[in-house]
Amino acid sequence: MNKVSTALIAGLFFAFFLNSSCGTKYAREIANVDTLQVLISKSEADLKTVDTIKVANVYKKGQGNITLIQKNYKDTLTPEVAEFLSEYNSAIQALNTIRQQYPVLQKEIAFSKDQLKNIRHDLEYNILKEEQVKESYAKENDAVKKNMESLRVLMTVIKDKMELLGKDSIRINQMLQQARKN
Repeated sequence: MNKVSTALIAGLFFAFFLNSSCGTKYAREIANVDTLQVLISKSEADLKTVDTIKVANVYKKGQGNITLIQKNYKDTLTPEVAEFLSEYNSAIQALNTIRQQYPVLQKEIAFSKDQLKNIRHDLEYNILKEEQVKESYAKENDAVKKNMESLRVLMTVIKDKMELLGKDSIRINQMLQQARKN
């Protein structure tokens, strides 16, 4: 069993244990919120594994490479090289988008954590009306799903683009060496 499954089971067990002892009429809903809290905490932990410094450095180096190549290969690009550079530049721009989206996703995850904490508190103390319970849970469930999907996309793009740029770095270095000879 992996760490995520163990944490999820432990979280659910803990939630069930707490709920069985508190005097709320929303025990099932609290357990559902606790599950969302485990999921959003996992997302937060996964987001923290992103090496933002490495992403920023690869982006800056790639931008510099593109600039050098554009200066040194102005009119001598074959269609094949032009296509390669276009794909390389697209990968570099994708990393720039990641750099911009990372803090946004970080804030959204933190906001979801706070919202879930507040909803759980309100459920525990029977503060919410019954119609608000379903609405609040549905809204936060959607937010958690959205955040998890955004994180999945972000991680996939980083992995794919970093691998592509790693493979392309050999060709880029050869082009830069050739440019220096000219």
